[in-house]
Amino acid sequence: FAPDPMVTTLAHAMDHLLPEAGDGHLWFLGYLCRYTVIVVGLLLLFERLPFPRKAMAHAFKTLWRSSSLFFLVGFALNMAWFLYTGWDEIPIKGRDRLPYYFVWYVMGWTVYASRVNLMTFRRHAWTWTALGIMLVPLRHLLHLTSDALEARRLPEPGLLRSLVRTFAEVVQPLPEGTLWTFHAVTAIAALLLLMRGVTGLFLRYANTESPRWRYLSDASYWVYLIHLPLTMVIPTLLVGWPLSMWGKYVTGVVLVSLLCLGSYESLVRTTFIGRFLNGRRYPARAPKVGWAVTLGGTAFLLAGMMNYPSIEDRPQRWHRGLTPPVLLAKHDVDILQWPYTLPTGETTERCVGVDVHIICADPVDFDTWKASCQAMSSSPAVAPDADARRMVNSLAWSLLNERVWILDAPPEPDQILVPDDAGPWAALNISSLRRSAGESPCVTTRLGRSSRLDAHLCADTLGYVCERP
Repeated sequence: FAPDPMVTTLAHAMDHLLPEAGDGHLWFLGYLCRYTVIVVGLLLLFERLPFPRKAMAHAFKTLWRSSSLFFLVGFALNMAWFLYTGWDEIPIKGRDRLPYYFVWYVMGWTVYASRVNLMTFRRHAWTWTALGIMLVPLRHLLHLTSDALEARRLPEPGLLRSLVRTFAEVVQPLPEGTLWTFHAVTAIAALLLLMRGVTGLFLRYANTESPRWRYLSDASYWVYLIHLPLTMVIPTLLVGWPLSMWGKYVTGVVLVSLLCLGSYESLVRTTFIGRFLNGRRYPARAPKVGWAVTLGGTAFLLAGMMNYPSIEDRPQRWHRGLTPPVLLAKHDVDILQWPYTLPTGETTERCVGVDVHIICADPVDFDTWKASCQAMSSSPAVAPDADARRMVNSLAWSLLNERVWILDAPPEPDQILVPDDAGPWAALNISSLRRSAGESPCVTTRLGRSSRLDAHLCADTLGYVCERP
């Protein structure tokens, strides 16, 4: 979508290489260093104090040997965190994540410090795993139902929609927040059951030495560190290849995997980097193959960057790489050639005129969309009835295969409409939703040729539809 995907991809990759500065997939390294310093300091302090080390080690062993005690302690820690923060997903950002992850760092350290025999995890492993699997769909149902009651938003039509709607009508009389608490209890229980159960199954059925798995295990740390920049760069080099989406996907996965493992064999396994990551240097398994893959992959990357196709030679930036006149052959299509300056200061050329509409693929938030239409001497498009919605949905789906911003009524933004069969969720009050959910919903098209529209968070960025005078 960017004027030069290679430049954008490299810039994005560089922004995410260092922890804290851009987070990315290396956010944990900064915290890991802090935790290590804290724990080393605590250990040095305990060595100078009359501390009951044997009693502590015995307590840790008892915690990990006893499945019931493990479940109770893990449940209490997670539930206390839920009551404190009200979190739903893992808090990988914000002020709360440092103490949260420190708790689990210490829990992992207790396994090492107590030298506990993890073979006790094999007991009742199938029972724990089965219970965890059973709780996962229940947790999902509770989450969707809570979302439906608080944000007045139902899933797509189908069995799940009917199930959520029926369940919501049953639990609606419960006090506010009760359903979310049940959801948290179910999620925490499923997490602990699956963690202990799956670990026990692996210890029971996959507890034999395997040179191949050992090699991949040793390489995993390096692969994790290096894979993300490669997954950003390599797919952009495949833009002009005459392959289907799945062909490019498989090719990208294979190339990234080969480069990660080849560089590990040649640059990491026998060097100081391997000693830093794995605790020791290991002998090379196939040094010639490793160097051949590394040098060949590096040459491929450099050649691809130097010979990246020009804008004219790249596939069209529309659905399936086709041009708008081909995608919308039955409509009056005119591609807007001149760039428009958006309120964000960026320019866009990815807009096309279709009959009385202008459809743009450049993602903006809901408020920027209105100003962007004004920059093109147009106004936000309105689809007030079923026929208008069906037409706009079809245009956006055929051209982009994505949702885009739309209005369901002239802009008096107190209410938006949702499907006629939504029952108690037939009208949404944006101001009340802003108070309950923290963010308000806006309206988007729906994929396909539906006569309905969808609700979406206004802060998200999507393409948009304008209407010419």
